[in-house]
Amino acid sequence: AKEGIDALKVAAVENMYDDYSAERFSHGISLCRHSNLLGGSAQALRDVANWCTVIGSAPSHRLFVAGGSDRNMTTSMFVPAGFRIPELLTEYASVVRARVIATHLKIKMLRCWVC
Repeated sequence: AKEGIDALKVAAVENMYDDYSAERFSHGISLCRHSNLLGGSAQALRDVANWCTVIGSAPSHRLFVAGGSDRNMTTSMFVPAGFRIPELLTEYASVVRARVIATHLKIKMLRCWVC
């Protein structure tokens, strides 16, 4: 699947140079953005698809339980062994934090520049 997405990216970029229209350029950027989003979430989507199959094959079993308390502002979640989403989120947390901090700094710099 990744090879197909990469081929689409290359085709989009090559086509952008044939016609410099803003619309075609916009489509190429959109394709790359969506391709990156899907590629980055592939492991999580695979894990969710697997668990949907497990849930569908045993609908009477309770595998996931979540709850919360409005009064204490707490939440809890119980998941079966092998559920990888929390692990994947932890793995990407440093990337997300770095991106958020970089974006915040850019916004601060723009505000200073405008003032």
